[in-house]
Amino acid sequence: RQDIDDIFWLQATIARELAVTATARITEREIGELERINDLLGTAVGGGDAEAIASLEFSFHRVFHQVSGRIKL
Repeated sequence: RQDIDDIFWLQATIARELAVTATARITEREIGELERINDLLGTAVGGGDAEAIASLEFSFHRVFHQVSGRIKL
């Protein structure tokens, strides 16, 4: 149980750090791209399309990580 708690803590810590960095660097174009992907994701979730959900989540996080400039995290 502690390992699971630690993994989620680590993921949250990294996500918070990426978000802080991304907010200082993000452009309107990148915000638009994230919104576009998020809209598609909402449609995929509504339709229960697991393959599209996985692909779109990957795309969203890829853009987000690129914006942060901290790809390794």
